[in-house]
Order: sequence, then structure tokens, then C-alpha cells
Amino acid sequence: RLCDLPACLRASASPLVISVGSNGIFTFEDAIRALEPRVEIHTIDGTMGARPDLRAKAEERHAAGTLFFHDKLLCGGLDGEDEGAECNKARAANQTNRTMHLSDIARGRVVNVLKIDCEGCEFGTYRHWFDDGVCIEQIAVEVHAIFAAHCKRCDKTVRLREAHDLLVFLTRNGYELFAEEHAPKSHGVLEMAFVRRERCPAG
Repeated sequence: RLCDLPACLRASASPLVISVGSNGIFTFEDAIRALEPRVEIHTIDGTMGARPDLRAKAEERHAAGTLFFHDKLLCGGLDGEDEGAECNKARAANQTNRTMHLSDIARGRVVNVLKIDCEGCEFGTYRHWFDDGVCIEQIAVEVHAIFAAHCKRCDKTVRLREAHDLLVFLTRNGYELFAEEHAPKSHGVLEMAFVRRERCPAG
């Protein structure tokens, strides 16, 4: 659930939505485009290398112009391992890298919605969502509070602490939690939605 999303997208001169994680399923992207045909949608998913069938689906969407597909990982890391320093180092050296920043897409524009559903990568990436001054109006994130598919150390205490740290980080950066529910058929996974307390300055 997102907060008054149709009005939010219509009010933007250049609506921008970024979706991290897809697994070849684009129901979120399709729902967003149905709300506002003008929206520019970017899907980031660098985990489909071993699944050419899923990657082909994403590339078909890209070729059709319904979304921009980025075969990369979001800067940070999987399973809560924050590898952002290495990511930034490679970027500064202008090296080809398997990772990218949200700012590589935003380029000074407001991100109306950031959707994160990346099976645990939220813990390794959230500290970099706002790098380079990226401003995001709403964030919908699937939080793997106990278990994640990429988890190397599935310790319940560690996971709960990481989830707490993520919530504190977003609160300190000016966001309020306005919706929360358990993900269907998922153990220990929470779907959370946050809205920025103040409107983003125009980009």
C-alpha cells in the first residue's frame, strides 16, 4: 500500500519510480503504469544471470519501452553486508561495476516511489539509498526480519536488530511508517511503507 499514489504521480511534472528486485515478475510496474501512463519506471535486478528466461522477460519489457531494465545490483551488498565503500571506490575510479546507485537514475530528480523487494539486500543497501542527495517521497520495502533467501547467517536476533536499525535510519532521515503487514505466505517478512514527512524540493 502506498499513500495517495495516484495524486502523487499526477502532481509530478516528471514522475519517476524505481523498483529494486523483480524475479521476472512485473505486477508492481504494471500497476504503477496503470495509475499514471507518463511515469518513468526503472527496474534494477542483477540476480537473474542464472535464469536467462527471467532476464529475457525483463529485456522484452525494456525493448517495448514499458520500463528501463538495469542488470545490476544496488550499491551496498546482499545479506546485510554493506559493501558500499568498495562500490563507491570503483565508481570514483570510473570502473565498470556490477553495482549502481539510485542517483545514477535520479540525476537530481525526485524519486516518487522506491520499491525494494530484493530478498534481504535491504540490510546491505539502505545506508546508500540517499547517496548524492537522492530525495524519495515514498518507500515500500519488504523487510526480511528473520529470514532471507541470500542469508548466510540466519540468526533471528541478528535479523531483528538489522530490521530495527533500518527503521531507525529511515526515521532519522525524515520518514514515517504509515502501513505495515505480514507478507502473504512468507515467514518473518514484513511489507512496510514509509512517506517523507516533508515534500522533496523540486529537482
